[in-house]
Amino acid sequence: MFWIMLLSRRLAERGRAGKLAPDDVQNGTFTLTNHGTAGSLFATPVINQPQSGILGTGLIQKRPVVVNDAIAIKPMVYLSYSFDDHRILDGASADTFLATVVQALENWQCRFTTGPNTANKQPIFGIMEWLIA
Repeated sequence: MFWIMLLSRRLAERGRAGKLAPDDVQNGTFTLTNHGTAGSLFATPVINQPQSGILGTGLIQKRPVVVNDAIAIKPMVYLSYSFDDHRILDGASADTFLATVVQALENWQCRFTTGPNTANKQPIFGIMEWLIA
């Protein structure tokens, strides 16, 4: 998993610097895209063929939501998932996948911590923040 994170960060750095080569974006099977960096809430990501799907994230904004019958202010994001080939995936499986992603994000616990005092551990980074930093 760490190797994937490291490669993703290196690709992101090359992309921001405008130094991606065609070979850097070939032979993928799935894409994550963050259209929210441009300020959009919603988008319909386009699949880079022959990939099987693409997951897009919108702008993260604090919004009022109901939590345990009380109103709370929470960071919220819209996710969009496009898939192409029904031989690989059908709508029910795609919905289950997206619901699993949502559940993982809603119950996220940062495992990267620092400090010798376990009662006062501070997150070093969240995966998403690290990848897009």
